[in-house]
Amino acid sequence: MFYERSVAFMKERESRLKMMPLKGMRLSSDRQEYGVNWTNRDDRRNVVLSAIGSADSYTGYVFGMEVNFDPSVNLQDLAKSQQYQDDQSRKKFNRTLARIWTPREIHAAIQANKELEYKKKELLKSYFEAGNLPLHEARVASLAEEIELESGVSPVSFDDATTLPDNGALVRSEYTLCAHFRLLQELIGHADLLTLYLDQDTLINRAAITAFTDQVKAGTCRVAYVRFNKELTVDERRFRVKMTEKAVGMVMKTEELDRIEAERFLVQQSLSQPYAMSGSKEVWFSNPINRIYECEKYVSFLTDCDCLSENQKVSVIRRASLHPIDNFFQMVRRRLSLLERPMHSQSNNGRVWTGKSPYNPVMVEKMLQILRVYYNFCLRGKDGKTPAQRLGLAKGPVEIRKILYPSC
Repeated sequence: MFYERSVAFMKERESRLKMMPLKGMRLSSDRQEYGVNWTNRDDRRNVVLSAIGSADSYTGYVFGMEVNFDPSVNLQDLAKSQQYQDDQSRKKFNRTLARIWTPREIHAAIQANKELEYKKKELLKSYFEAGNLPLHEARVASLAEEIELESGVSPVSFDDATTLPDNGALVRSEYTLCAHFRLLQELIGHADLLTLYLDQDTLINRAAITAFTDQVKAGTCRVAYVRFNKELTVDERRFRVKMTEKAVGMVMKTEELDRIEAERFLVQQSLSQPYAMSGSKEVWFSNPINRIYECEKYVSFLTDCDCLSENQKVSVIRRASLHPIDNFFQMVRRRLSLLERPMHSQSNNGRVWTGKSPYNPVMVEKMLQILRVYYNFCLRGKDGKTPAQRLGLAKGPVEIRKILYPSC
């Protein structure tokens, strides 16, 4: 009951966004994966689901946590249908069931993923011999595209330790991503100015720009990749933050500027030194302002930046961050024991089982939506306000009983 009431409450509140005047909004988007325990002891492979979420940088409001899973489809019944048989002889773009992963396609994807891993090892070996480390994620993404063109199958994150769910169907991530950004376009596409900060993921990039095509053409939507060094230890991050404080303090003293203008001054200097990273077609700019949660950050414009003034470019780079959505992802891991990161064991050959993980994939969607409602409408921040309150969807924190029993 809580799930149904939460979804109804959320839909009713978010429908108001379409009529609300919205000025500038900055959203960060990323994906997170969740494991589901096996239900058959004879087949101990895990089901891995992926959810896409976007969060507003100013208010912290989380828009959607769409999971690539459809509980209304029964694969066993579908495999016996004439519709499924007809689809097998058609090209992928002509299939009526193209959005669903079938057992045959999963097998082909696993083979493509093995080919990708082999090519990554060979490329890493050549990089090591040439002294050209590290191997950047963009180069790996380029390899994946090459394999997809050769085999016709995307080498997604499937391996011999993963399988399809017994109940329901796994939806291709690109369909889930497109649905997520189309929903965003319906809710906030009328905003005066939108800035989308994306994780370096080609599928997310394509889905976002496709959904906001009209806004991109009109110049009211800017899209950029954000990447930062995730391998740094806490002490290394603290050191970089300390160096940033020294640099900002020196600029404030010598140039007689306030803190924000000092940060903008440092970012402006980085505009004259663009980076061309190995294996990446994009042009990257360094963000010298290190935060404790994001250090050694780089930003790449995915939409045309020639029409932007230097001050506008500085603003986009300085404010670039994935922290708003990453903060919610962190809460998912910590507050939802069912979705916390499982522990791997060498003896399990890559398979993972934990007593806390769900056995039914439907529970992933339900737990995420319940937490999203609580996070947006009930949980107060340091300012005493909820994300929905900052966004204008609520006048104050909402009591849980009012979500469960709206008529009271």
